[in-house]
Amino acid sequence: MSESESFESAVPAAVWDAWQAEIQSIGVTNPLINFERNSYGQIDLTQSHPGGFSQLTTGRATTLSNLVRDPLAFSSALSAARRIKNKAEKISLNFGIDALGLLGGVANLQADGFDLQLPILYWPLHLIHKGDDYEIELAGTARVNPALIDAFKNCYGVQVDAREVLNRASQSTDLLPVSILNYLAELVAGRAHLDLQKVLVITNFTTSPIELSRDFARDANSIIKSLSSDNFAGALPVIDQQPFTLVADADEVQKRVVSRALLGESFAVETLPGCGYTQSVINLVAALVEQGKRVVVAAGRQQTLNELADRFAALGLGGLGVRSSSTWIDLISTISRHEKAEPADLTEFLAERDKAQGQIESYFAALDRKDAEYGHSIGEALSQLAKLSAMPHAPETSARIESSKLLEHRNRERAVALLQRAEELGEFKYGPQDSAWYQAKFDSPLDVAAGVQLATRLRETEFDSLQQHMSEFTDRVKFKPAATVEDWGKYLRLFLGIRDTLDRFVPDVFDRPLTDLITATAPRKETGVGRGEMSGGNRRRLKKLAKEYLRPGMHVQDMNEALRLIQAQREQWHTLSYAVTAPQVPLGLAD
Repeated sequence: MSESESFESAVPAAVWDAWQAEIQSIGVTNPLINFERNSYGQIDLTQSHPGGFSQLTTGRATTLSNLVRDPLAFSSALSAARRIKNKAEKISLNFGIDALGLLGGVANLQADGFDLQLPILYWPLHLIHKGDDYEIELAGTARVNPALIDAFKNCYGVQVDAREVLNRASQSTDLLPVSILNYLAELVAGRAHLDLQKVLVITNFTTSPIELSRDFARDANSIIKSLSSDNFAGALPVIDQQPFTLVADADEVQKRVVSRALLGESFAVETLPGCGYTQSVINLVAALVEQGKRVVVAAGRQQTLNELADRFAALGLGGLGVRSSSTWIDLISTISRHEKAEPADLTEFLAERDKAQGQIESYFAALDRKDAEYGHSIGEALSQLAKLSAMPHAPETSARIESSKLLEHRNRERAVALLQRAEELGEFKYGPQDSAWYQAKFDSPLDVAAGVQLATRLRETEFDSLQQHMSEFTDRVKFKPAATVEDWGKYLRLFLGIRDTLDRFVPDVFDRPLTDLITATAPRKETGVGRGEMSGGNRRRLKKLAKEYLRPGMHVQDMNEALRLIQAQREQWHTLSYAVTAPQVPLGLAD
């Protein structure tokens, strides 16, 4: 047996699986794997203004207000931008990871039994604060979500060609062309029920956990063998606490860490941010220096070393740690600290510390004390709540159970069986707000029966007929397929508006630039763009030209408003239609 094979056999498969599961759980819910729409931490650009969106797609910088023109929607997007920017800066500062970008398209695999909602493309993004607005600019080219490639391979056994996807993206002026969605649908045709959605959102995400999991190789060596042994997997033997002077607050666990280091043992400490690891390092360095030893501190980020230096200075130990980037300043601080040093009596402070420590121990003892009636402690309840909150789809409820009911049903076997049966039947997959009947009001039971009968008829006959009719209608004018019933209404309102326009104007009005005509016909009290530079003669000429677009015998009360409406109709038509044609009234509109 080779040395490599002996190491691999020494590391149990369960240990490998636990390490890989730990990597995959970094960051808890990953938007690149389980994407969910929300307005709190996302900026939706799916319905953004065409003018600002065209700037963004061509690689130029644009502002958030240029993308979101509606005042209410802009206020919500501005708040989300602040949260996204702050979170990206924190992640970059703490972990050195860029976690800001634009996600495009979503492939939903839930219909095939996989809890996966995978974005298709992503772009790195610059989000720069500009007064009461944000400047947005793409910081690179499109990239394919690596989790999408892995999911298609593992779930359907097909290989997504990233180069083909990017090639289709580069051949279109749209960030997410329909050809990409068609490619993915054709790739799994006959074997999957994909729900492909065309969305564009700015949010926080990173591919680092996915790439780290990809790079995870089960190749063992002497270091991995040691890490998987009982010395690292289990608790270390208890040691006696060593005498040393604390320079910062520390609990019993932190004191044992310092004591173990003072005894010269080799060990690793695993902790989370916010658990006081900086205090442990400060106490450890101070204790070793107190014994006359020299200490080397290595860190992955310069910011960590700066934080240690600042904490030493705040404790009156400026210059105790000398940084390679600030050697002169730290040496001067060391000399100054030695010159100003005076003997200190710590008796009173130690007594106050012991008193506070006793109060803290009493507090934690109260958390662990089990209630006589319920048989559980507050700590156990908080632990279970924390586990529920850490789930990818954490449960939410405002229900409260009376204490008498809790005591009455201490035997939970029947309740657990009912809950399991309810889960099997899908009771927890949908909430009241997921139903179309949510918050519906009826005056009498007869109204309920009539409403159900009407809904049944719509679902079984009318809706399918209307859907087929509308699909044929939109295909005829080469419009994008409607995703919702509201899209049908938007299409029909546009067609009706165009029909009304063509009843009063000749079709050529949609082929001519209207900017100067709109400026010339604007009221004199308005100071539109370019009006101050337009002469009176030119204004009169353009007004006369605008009237020439009217059909014979037609009159428009407000020409400026009518021209603005025509320009808006033309922009909306080009946004919704695949064909590069002038707006027209399709046959069959009356039907």
